Amino acid sequence: MADPELAVWSSPVDDDSPLTRASLAKLVLAYDARELAEAAHGFVATYGSYEDVTIEEVGRLVLAPAKRLVDAAVVAARLRGVSWETIGEVLEITRQSAHARYAEAEKAFEAMLDEPEATAADGTRYNRQHPALRRPDETAAELDAWAVRHREDPPHSFPGRDRPVSDGLRRMDPLTELMDLSSRRRRLRDEAWEQAIDRIGGAAAGDQNADDLDQTADLFEREARVHQHMADVVVPAQSVLIRPAMHQDYATEAAKSRALAEKYRRDAATLRAAVRTSADRAAPDPNTRPDRDSEPMPDNPSEPMLDDWLNKARFVHRLAPTEPWPAWSTGELLAVAVILHDTQQLAAMQYTRDEALERLRHDIGLPNIADAATVFDSLSRHLKSERA
Repeated sequence: MADPELAVWSSPVDDDSPLTRASLAKLVLAYDARELAEAAHGFVATYGSYEDVTIEEVGRLVLAPAKRLVDAAVVAARLRGVSWETIGEVLEITRQSAHARYAEAEKAFEAMLDEPEATAADGTRYNRQHPALRRPDETAAELDAWAVRHREDPPHSFPGRDRPVSDGLRRMDPLTELMDLSSRRRRLRDEAWEQAIDRIGGAAAGDQNADDLDQTADLFEREARVHQHMADVVVPAQSVLIRPAMHQDYATEAAKSRALAEKYRRDAATLRAAVRTSADRAAPDPNTRPDRDSEPMPDNPSEPMLDDWLNKARFVHRLAPTEPWPAWSTGELLAVAVILHDTQQLAAMQYTRDEALERLRHDIGLPNIADAATVFDSLSRHLKSERA
């Protein structure tokens, strides 16, 4: 008898299930192949606008699309599990040269999937996804039509197919989608801290942070949908793959994900409201610290380090209780735990508060634990006053 749970895990949840990363890489490859074909098509004629074609025109119109196509082919191969050694052999270069030349393309592809929106140097947000990935289903349909239109007579590689591109793409199964959602949340969290999620200054920064919170809420909502699907279709008593004692309570997981989505949605709304309120006030001198109605920052020659620790504490405070802290250094983790009075985190690191202060005082050049305690108490009050 086939296990119903195993069958459910191997099938996409619904039509909204995203394409696998390998399929998205194939879609980018198909898109870039079409771009190159159309760019080169104009050079076939020897009479007319390209009668006196120049090397510069060929370089501008063909070489750049050709390079993008090779990049896309390498990324697609890597997501199929092809080694750098094999890629090097195909391109007639060494494994090390292949890695040095194309690893950045692979990294950029993964990054734009994990976080489609990025921040420019001036603080504005933009969509950094490849054009093929912004509406992948529509792109696949366009490429289907293009491929059929250019099919040779007699047909070559896809006889009788009206969807030669779409038919080669695969959607994520529930397990793959849950892992992908988790990966995207981690990247959002880590990049949010790097950009100082609660940093001082400007409505643009606040709006960006609120957008990140909304994106996280979107991911949790989708995660809830996947868990709910499993709860609706899996009958624990029929499962032979997972014993009743080990069976996951999908409905509970769905409820947790929905609650986290609502929390992040509220946090985003609260942050936007705070930004709007702040923007209504007189603009502060950009060369001075904004005048906050809160506990003043402690006067200390190591203020940049204290600012960094305080930003990290702000970030951790926004995390859900079940979410792990980022992989910071031991000193940074201790500083955040002391600021937040998180005795559980200190115990997990096998430190008492005094032991943590003893270590941290050396980082900020203080002579004794008492002075360190005064500084960290001030940081704690400063953070508490911001939340009031």
